Amino acid sequence: MAIKCPKCNERDIRRSHRRLYDIVLRGIGLVPLRCNICERRFYRFRRSLHSHRAAGVCKSGERKP
Repeated sequence: MAIKCPKCNERDIRRSHRRLYDIVLRGIGLVPLRCNICERRFYRFRRSLHSHRAAGVCKSGERKP
């Protein structure tokens, strides 16, 4: 599922530059993103290695047997 901007609903999203308080938010799993269309800055929970393993993807990106 693609990430959409919460303001304009576009999918043209990029990682935003980190600010000092983003270090704290990263500790709870949030990453800053920015919409390239409306410039809105927002956060999203990052995918963890655990969720990739649960989906059957190994660390190297290969599928589990």
